[in-house]
Order: sequence, then structure tokens, then C-alpha cells
Amino acid sequence: MLINWDSTRAEVTRYLQDLIRIDTTNPPGNETRAMEFVASVLKREGI
Repeated sequence: MLINWDSTRAEVTRYLQDLIRIDTTNPPGNETRAMEFVASVLKREGI
């Protein structure tokens, strides 16, 4: 299986940008939204 690294890099960059946009500033934290985002990405990818 060949991996298209340009496409993979772009996809990972989008995921990271979306994750960084989620406000998890302490206090109060609000890590739940970030955790839900990561969980949804992993589920969508079948992980």
C-alpha cells in the first residue's frame, strides 16, 4: 500500500488546526470538547 504523504500531511494539518481552535484554557479547562473531537476523528478513521 502506497501512502500519499502530501494528502496525509494536509489531512493531519487540518485535524491539528481544528484541535488547536478548541478553547481548553484553564480555568475552567473545557477539555471535554477537545476529547470529543479527538474521539470523533479516531472513530471516523476506524481506530
